Amino acid sequence: MKKPYYYLERVITSRLTMARANSPHILQGVFAINKPTIEKPKDPMDHMSSQKVLDEVSAQFDRSKTFQPLLEEQQRSVRDWKRQNGRRPKGPNRAKKVKIGHGGTLDPLATGILVVGIGNGTKSLSKFLGGCFKTYEATVLFGAASDSFDVCGKILKRGHYSHITKELIEKTLDVYRGKHMQKPPIFSAIKVNGKKMYEYAREGKEIPDLDERPVEISELELLEFMPGGTHGQKYILENASAEPEAPEEMKANADNLIEASLSKITKEYRDARRAESSKTDDAAESGDLKRKRDGEEDQTSTGEPPIKKTRADEPTETTATDGTQAPAARIRITASSGFYVRSFLHELAIAMDSIAVMTALKRTKQANFELGKNVLEWEELKAGEEVWGPKVQQYIGEWMRSEEESGEVQVKPTQWAKWDSRGEKVEAKFAEQKSERRPSQERERRSRSPEKKREEQKTARQELDDDDDFGDM
Repeated sequence: MKKPYYYLERVITSRLTMARANSPHILQGVFAINKPTIEKPKDPMDHMSSQKVLDEVSAQFDRSKTFQPLLEEQQRSVRDWKRQNGRRPKGPNRAKKVKIGHGGTLDPLATGILVVGIGNGTKSLSKFLGGCFKTYEATVLFGAASDSFDVCGKILKRGHYSHITKELIEKTLDVYRGKHMQKPPIFSAIKVNGKKMYEYAREGKEIPDLDERPVEISELELLEFMPGGTHGQKYILENASAEPEAPEEMKANADNLIEASLSKITKEYRDARRAESSKTDDAAESGDLKRKRDGEEDQTSTGEPPIKKTRADEPTETTATDGTQAPAARIRITASSGFYVRSFLHELAIAMDSIAVMTALKRTKQANFELGKNVLEWEELKAGEEVWGPKVQQYIGEWMRSEEESGEVQVKPTQWAKWDSRGEKVEAKFAEQKSERRPSQERERRSRSPEKKREEQKTARQELDDDDDFGDM
């Protein structure tokens, strides 16, 4: 069913196009903000979500002088709609809120770049959602697995970590560089048959098999290896009010849950590594048998051959249940859109015959936005419009120029004339275009019947129905 406010978006776009020629100070486009987190939350849900960041940005922009011209133009468009239809259009109230959206959600635990679109800039957010590479710095702590693959979840299982070394991590990272297939996390909001995946897992039901998705890792670097006792990483959040351990029924099914979460590339590497280790053990055992002579036998008291032990048969290391004595690592990852960092770190540990949780995640780069270069800091937003206003104007202006130069989006120079020295040229170009309009076109436009106008509106709605709508999220 067509959304009734699609035509409103078209009216706003049309009016803003005309208004920009006469009022180049109308600001709209794309910028990025550094999403914060809370140092010591009392509960996992206390972390700063992407929606909370967007709400704060919206609250600042809606009452600002910087975006007042954009809001006024939206209000005029709403009044036009109301006069023609006798009611306010359904959907977001553009008379009170500046149109805003974001280009890719960050987990509540994560910090770093959150791309924000303002006004018509929301129409350019699709390339940030599915068409760009992103760089992350993630911290992984070995020795435990949680239902969410990070410290916001509940502990499912504890495992071994004494064999984890810097050399082993670097060797295993080689497996995941380049293009391969990745399986989305089981404990996610992905729906199968109308039910979210984490609901299957928490109810102890059979886990539906998720299709693997193509991903590409262009950069994978071990930034820091932290032996046990040299860091403050823990398996669970400090001061967490929720029970840190998973229910017993989930723990009993932990091995099945973990196995169902693995991609083909991880299973193949883990199995090949185990097979190689088994051959080494067999060769060592064969050498021992050759050295035994004259009736010596390597048998148990029952006369049966000894049972070879694997790492899974060894007792679990529990010298420090909080994780401070387990090794941790900080890894830089540059990957394509749709890449799950939590899943990658989880599978990386499994490939090394261990288990792990993600304790921290920072998105440092997304497309042309990079922390420390062209990203608005959270403290600057909270400091008020006199601080963030010039920064946002600068970043949106730079983005518009970059988009026009790359040829990906045709941006009218008038959109950023305030920050460009070509303002006179822009006005002259608009006047020239206006003078080229033939009188017959003007008469035809003014004499359109109501039926013809409705037909044009219907056609416009059909055209816009194919576009992604990144309005208020």
